Amino acid sequence: LHRVDRRQRQMCIRDRPEYLSPEEHLVRISMALRGTRPSVADLDTVRQDPDRVAEFVDAYMEGPGFRETIRDLHNDALLTGVDGQLPSYAPLEDVQGFAISNSVMGTTLRLIERIVVEDRPYSEIVTADTWVVDDIAAAVYGIDDGGSGWREVPIPGGRPAAGILSDNAFFLRHVSANANFHRGRANAVSTALLCLDYEDNNIELDEGIDLTDVDAVATALTTNPACLACHDTLDPLASHFFAIVGNPMGNQITEYPLPDLYIPERAEDWMESTGRAPGFYGEESSDIGTLGALISNDPRFTACTARRFYAYFTRTDVGEVSGDTVDALDAVFVESDLQAKVLIREIMLSDAFRIAAASTEDSADEVHGYLRARPFQVARTIEDLTGFRWEIDVQLLQPGTGAGVVDLVRSASVGFQVLGGSGDSFTVLGSIDTTNATTSLFQRQLAAEASSFVVEQDAVADTPRLLSAGLVTEDAAVRAQIVTLFGRIYGEAVEEDSEDVNDAVALFNAALAGSGDPARAWKTTLTAMLRDLGILFY
Repeated sequence: LHRVDRRQRQMCIRDRPEYLSPEEHLVRISMALRGTRPSVADLDTVRQDPDRVAEFVDAYMEGPGFRETIRDLHNDALLTGVDGQLPSYAPLEDVQGFAISNSVMGTTLRLIERIVVEDRPYSEIVTADTWVVDDIAAAVYGIDDGGSGWREVPIPGGRPAAGILSDNAFFLRHVSANANFHRGRANAVSTALLCLDYEDNNIELDEGIDLTDVDAVATALTTNPACLACHDTLDPLASHFFAIVGNPMGNQITEYPLPDLYIPERAEDWMESTGRAPGFYGEESSDIGTLGALISNDPRFTACTARRFYAYFTRTDVGEVSGDTVDALDAVFVESDLQAKVLIREIMLSDAFRIAAASTEDSADEVHGYLRARPFQVARTIEDLTGFRWEIDVQLLQPGTGAGVVDLVRSASVGFQVLGGSGDSFTVLGSIDTTNATTSLFQRQLAAEASSFVVEQDAVADTPRLLSAGLVTEDAAVRAQIVTLFGRIYGEAVEEDSEDVNDAVALFNAALAGSGDPARAWKTTLTAMLRDLGILFY
C-alpha cells in the first residue's frame, strides 16, 4: 500500500470521495505523463484487468512525450523556458533569434530531462559536471565536440560542477541588478530547489530606516533584527553568484561564440558589496560547486521535489500540498535513492491522483476531479490523433530574416502558448486550470486545422490515421466509425445507439446534406469532436 494512500483513507473515512474507473484512471495517467490518450487496446486491457494499470505507468514513462512533460514540470520552478530573441550573429546569421533563444534557454531543462529519463540520481541536477546542448547552443558557447543534436558535453571553461547551477540558462533568466548583489538569484535558487521563497516572509520593517539612503540600508542589513531575519541567510547564498555574468549582450558582442560567462576573478566581489562570505544556512561554502553539493544533501531539497511533483501532476498549488503528503512521498523518494520515476509512479497510483469527485459539498473545494490539459498536452493529443502540428515558417512573416519553423502552440512570442492557457516564464508565470475566451478560441482553431488536415490525409492514405473506414456515408458505417472515434478521441466505450453517437450522426448528416461533400461532413464532425471539453480535461 502507498503511504500517501493510507493517509488519504484516514482523511476520507467520513467523506470518501468518488474515484475514477480503471479506464478513466488510465486516461489521466496517459495525459499526465505523455500528453496523449491511451490506445483503445490499452483501455481494453485495464478494463479486463485493472491491476495492470501500473504496467502502463512504467511504459508511458519510456516514450518521447514523457520527456516534454519533465521539461514542463521543471520549467514551473525554474522559469527558464523564456521564448525570447537572441541576436542572429555569425555563424548563426541565418538562424532566427527565437530559435537561438530556445536552444540557449533550453539547456537547463534538457539536462534535468536526461537525468530523470536515464534513471540517474535526481541530485545530479545540482551536482552534474556536464551540460546538454544542441548544435545552436554549441555554436553560441564555442563548443566544438563533433556531435550533433541534443547531447551531453563536459562543462566548458573549467567552472565548478553544479548541474543547472553551472549552466548559463538559469542565470540568463534570473539576472541581478547591480545594487541587488545577486539576492534575486539567491531567492530564485531557494524557491526552485528548497521551496523557500524569501518573499513569503512577513517582515515588519522599522520606520526609522531610510530606504532611500544606500549606506543606511547597508547598515540595517547587518545590524537590524528585522532585516537579519532574511539577509543572514540570503546574502551568504547570494555571494556564490558574483562570478556569473548577468547580461552578456551588453558588451558590444557582434559574433558568436560568447566569451565565458563565468569569471572566477569576480568570485570574491562580495567583499566589496555585502561583505558576506558564501554560505548555506549556517554551513560554510566556497563556490557554486560546493553549493550544489550542500543543496543535494539538504532534506528540504528532496521534500521540495516531492511537493513540486505532486503539485504539478495533481494541478495543486505548491503551497497547498499537505505536510503529510509531502512526508509520505519524500520517504518513498529517498528510499529509492532519488529516482524521479519512482516518485512519479507513486503519485500516479495514489488514491489522491485518481479522485473523480467529492462526495459532499463541504469537501468539494479540496478535490480536483478534473485536471486541465496544458497547451502542449492538447497539441500532443491532437498530433497523436491526426498527425497535425500547428506550425508556420517565419519566412512567411518576415522574409529574408533566416530560416525557422515556429510551433505556434509552444511559442509565446509568435504563437498562442499564453492564449492557450500556459505562462511565458517571464511575465505570465503560471498556467490556468479553467477555460476562458482565449483558451476556447485556441482549441476551436486548432481543432478546425487538425480536422481538415487529417480528413485530407486519410482520404488518400493506404492506412488511414483516424478515419479507419474512410469517408463513409452509409448510416451503419458512419455510426460504427463514430463509435471508434469516441474510443480513440475520448477513451470512452459507447454504444451505437447512445445519445452521444446519435448527436454526432445527426451533425454528420446535416453537414452532408448541406454540402453534398463527404470530406466536408467528416471535417465538420471531427472539428466538433475535437472542440469538445473532453479534449481539455482528463
